[in-house]
Amino acid sequence: MKSEHTDVQAGTYMPFAVIFKEEGGDRSAFDAAENYVAECFRLHSEGTTMQGRPWVLFNKMTKRVEMLYVKKQLKIETGEKWELKTVDMNTEAEVPGAPSSSKRLQLQDGSTSGRPSEDNTDTPGKKKARVEANVDKAAVLANDEKVVLAETITTFINRAKIAKVQMLSAMGQAGDLETSVSNQVEWAWANTSEAKGKLSKLMGTITDFKACSKFWKDWVVQDQKPWMTTVKKQYLGSVALKELEKVADLECGIKALNKHMAMLKSMHQIKLDNAQDA
Repeated sequence: MKSEHTDVQAGTYMPFAVIFKEEGGDRSAFDAAENYVAECFRLHSEGTTMQGRPWVLFNKMTKRVEMLYVKKQLKIETGEKWELKTVDMNTEAEVPGAPSSSKRLQLQDGSTSGRPSEDNTDTPGKKKARVEANVDKAAVLANDEKVVLAETITTFINRAKIAKVQMLSAMGQAGDLETSVSNQVEWAWANTSEAKGKLSKLMGTITDFKACSKFWKDWVVQDQKPWMTTVKKQYLGSVALKELEKVADLECGIKALNKHMAMLKSMHQIKLDNAQDA
């Protein structure tokens, strides 16, 4: 009996929603799927492949962008090992392995197969056909790349739209909280570098992001549709995508600001409850 352990990497092209489901379908799964897709796009933009397969492609049937979703698997095989042997009937000697090509039956016409021999002559017509096929293939690949880029830009634009709503809400709440800490006696406990100082710093990070480039300055002042038009008309696809990828930094900044505000409000409520009990 023999056991063999083999590490196998299995990959399947999936859209974001399916990857999200595969990761578990909960909040942490959403973050994991988002991280995985971002990494796929990064590898794709660098020209990296998975054993010759692209990390991102456009499914022409479903009209959706799909990512190569790879999971490592452990394969364990246990059983007896058998060796195939054949016997040469002329000599009655055992020959290990399958019959070699030299043992194939020679036909009357001199060929070694039951199929008619193929004409492998490389004619000018065949060369032209190969060149035309390669040109067509290159055109298809180039078109697929454009489609994937357009789909990716649209995805990031939608993320930027959501982030803008979240940013305006978070910054509005943070401004009110900062005013309360500065002016209200009951919030005086939070007027420290750890509480108010960090709040101001997190707000400053988002303010700096909004002014980091003309691209994001337009995003701040323009409505969604005019801004989308600006992005698609005034920027090359690769340039727009490079800027749009920065939305991940904004999302992290908003998340950190909301987390700090929630902590301050929770601490404030505890202090109010303790004061009432006293």
